[in-house]
Amino acid sequence: MTGRSLHDALLTVLGDGPLRARLLNGDNSIRGLLGSEEWLVLTRVSGERLGRMSRFLAHHYYRERVVRLFRHVRTLAPDTGRDPLTVLDTPAGLALLDQSVLGTAETAERILSLIEDYLIGNDGAIRDAIPYWRDLVRYQATMFRVEAGAPRSGGTRDGAPCRSLSTRILELDWDIPEVLPELRKGTHPIPPARPAETCLLIARSRNGRVTAVRCLAEIRMLVESANGERGVEELAQRCRLPLQETARFLRQLEEIGAIEWKAER
Repeated sequence: MTGRSLHDALLTVLGDGPLRARLLNGDNSIRGLLGSEEWLVLTRVSGERLGRMSRFLAHHYYRERVVRLFRHVRTLAPDTGRDPLTVLDTPAGLALLDQSVLGTAETAERILSLIEDYLIGNDGAIRDAIPYWRDLVRYQATMFRVEAGAPRSGGTRDGAPCRSLSTRILELDWDIPEVLPELRKGTHPIPPARPAETCLLIARSRNGRVTAVRCLAEIRMLVESANGERGVEELAQRCRLPLQETARFLRQLEEIGAIEWKAER
């Protein structure tokens, strides 16, 4: 055992609620996951102390993501009285943090469920003042989901293009992208949005950047048709696009992480 190995084992335990519970219950079967000596040391640590440390870590981890990915919803908090950040400090939120596995899509989805229920529950008065409220919540929640989604597998361009697992196509009734610049300013009165059917493509790049772009009909068809089985020429024919334009679109989609290349078997 080294100081580094013990440190790594501690971080693993702090970031994984179910694993931590097994450790505190004296489960010998997790020795292989942590290292026998590391497991023995950690069994001697106070469960209350581990709980406090893990809750602090989880709270910090998800607080940063809520602040960043629900930025525009939080801008309206003085008018709506609903700040998604407060969910983390509710009894249900704290219990979820104690059971969380940091960085997993499953934990992110459970946190989002609490946040969405809080933001849109009994929100009639809010929607009277901000008609696009629910679309804004859906937009920000989708950004959160995409960032927490499945990791990209990828391959080389020798394979066939396929839609990335975390990519989402979001249909809205309001032109949310049009109102975002005003929301960023944080100015009052509440900026209006234009009612308009809007389709967005939201994807995460290889370096973790989440991007939302307007999704034209031909782009949507291209993304939905890219299943890892069809080559570029077949996609071009299916989407009724010139081959050169199809290749260009695929390169752009790959850049933002919406498309990856399925490795050949």
